[in-house]
Parts: sequence; C-alpha cells; structure tokens
Amino acid sequence: MASIISQSFLRSIPKYSPLMKIIRFMSTDHHRPLMLMNLPHVAAPNLGLMMKNFFSRIIINGYFDSTFAIKPFCQGARQALTVVSHLVGNGQFDDLPKFVTQEVIHEVKQNYDQLSFKQRQQIPVEDNEIIFSHPYSINMMMNEQTSK
Repeated sequence: MASIISQSFLRSIPKYSPLMKIIRFMSTDHHRPLMLMNLPHVAAPNLGLMMKNFFSRIIINGYFDSTFAIKPFCQGARQALTVVSHLVGNGQFDDLPKFVTQEVIHEVKQNYDQLSFKQRQQIPVEDNEIIFSHPYSINMMMNEQTSK
C-alpha cells in the first residue's frame, strides 16, 4: 500500500482535523466530508513501517522477484489511484472488479450515493495533483496451496 497525498485529499480533510490549522479551505460546500472508505489518513512515513518495508524488500528481491524496486512500485500506485478515482468519479462501478475487491466496491458505492454532485466531481485525481507519495506498508500475500 502506498500513501498518496493529493489536492483532492487536502480538500476532503474534516474541519475538526489538526491539519486544518495549516490548510485553508476555499469551498463553501457544507455537505458531509468527501470520504469513500473508512481508512486512516496517513500523511507522513512511519519509521517502524519503513524498517519493515526495508526487510520486506530484501525478502522480495531475494526469494520472489529480483526486479522489484520501490520507484516503479510507487509509480504504479499513483497510476492505479488515477484510474480508480476516475472510474469511481464517473460512477463506473462495473469496471472496478479489475482493480479492487467486491467489499471495497460495496462500501465505496454506498458512500458515493451519499455525496453531493459537487463532491462526486472532486473524486477524480490527476497525476499532476499528487503532491507526495511514499510506500506506507509493503506486505506479501502467500498462496497457501502453492506456498508462493
């Protein structure tokens, strides 16, 4: 998972958040915050996870994929964000199973229906809007049947 901070994210921070002290909102839309999933907002790298990621990369490079590198991984995460955000922003939920699980689609669709038209227009994220990204947590999923 990679953490990506975009201008759309900055616009969606609730007014009671500590981040509000450093961000000035320009919107007068007083509807509910733009939240499609109940996920924590990660704005800075975590030192413990950075160390875990370092060892995860060693294991991945040594045993699974010798070509794995962080830079292309983060670029892929950015590209995935732009593609998925455009699909969601356009209400194209039928195309999402290629990218996310059914549980994610269900939760996003429920929350999408609660958003105002203006908020729905703010969902798509362009690559040039992404201000900062970093690998938050690199995890490996093992296939129990093949042990790979």
